[in-house]
Amino acid sequence: MLRFIDYIFFLTTYKEAGAINRVEDASYVIQGYLMAMQDDALNEFMFNFSSFMCNKLGITDRIEWSKVIRFNAHSDAHSLELFENFFRDYVNSMD
Repeated sequence: MLRFIDYIFFLTTYKEAGAINRVEDASYVIQGYLMAMQDDALNEFMFNFSSFMCNKLGITDRIEWSKVIRFNAHSDAHSLELFENFFRDYVNSMD
């Protein structure tokens, strides 16, 4: 799990390394990673991230995290900033 979290923080820090320009790009990379690893714990971790975001924003339905971020972002760069902030809050909430 820690390796996955480090990978996500690497991608948000060095966006050009993964050609990440918007939250959808990050979502595609994460989905690819999850499919390649086929790890139920990682899938549950990201499912819970969506739930965490919805709860934090007062959304009663569970909506996929990248869609929630896109709806709340005013630009591509802002969508990545929101993702990084929400993801960091989510990881910190697990400590």
